[in-house]
Amino acid sequence: MYENLMAIKIIMSDTASIFVHMDWAIGHYVKILLDELFGQDNFVDEIIWSYGSPSGGRAKGAKFVKNHDTIYHYAKNYDLRIQNKLFTPYSEKYIEDWFKWTDEKNRRYRKRMRADENGKNYWEIQYLDESPGIPLSTVWTDILTVYADPRAYTGKHDSELDYEYATQKPEALLERIISASSNEGMLVADFFGGSSVTAKVANDLKRNFIHADVGLNSIQIARDRLKKAKAEFDILDVKDGVSLFRNP
Repeated sequence: MYENLMAIKIIMSDTASIFVHMDWAIGHYVKILLDELFGQDNFVDEIIWSYGSPSGGRAKGAKFVKNHDTIYHYAKNYDLRIQNKLFTPYSEKYIEDWFKWTDEKNRRYRKRMRADENGKNYWEIQYLDESPGIPLSTVWTDILTVYADPRAYTGKHDSELDYEYATQKPEALLERIISASSNEGMLVADFFGGSSVTAKVANDLKRNFIHADVGLNSIQIARDRLKKAKAEFDILDVKDGVSLFRNP
């Protein structure tokens, strides 16, 4: 991983971010590598992705059901990074508890006490239909996995699953990451591309993309998925003298 991360860092732009998703058994070791390579000052966030439904996976002898993964977010340059603020919708309970009032046009609003520069209190009115929602936190509980048949859950899922990729991520997860850390026209790369969800979502969001993988199966799935998404792309067979090793 050290060599992989070093190679990725070299080609990142000054405004770029990297999101590293590893399983519970190895992620904390990779965090140490990221600190060394990118610097602790460029550590942005530790994101907890809680699936919303337990997977049933357990460490040997453990009593707790595993239902979250960790994603580490680093920037090439903390001060120059792209950081778009995202919001999640209010829950019905939140709306009922806070947006308690309606005006003559039946618009819901809430009132908050504020103080002006002279210390005089006044009521501030915030309308529900003008409110963007709740600022996104570092704990994501509203995106489910695609580990099982999506009919078993409710929520947003890919329309098709590639079962040969057990670690396939939901489109909603990549949509959030890409939207938060890049703008239209920028380049998004996934060097462990797998089933090409990153490339597909990047294209949907009007970004350019690079999908890389050592597996022919991955390239074939990426080709089919990107064709279906009406994306424009070239398939390149990179042979530059670099040795590629596959984990047996």
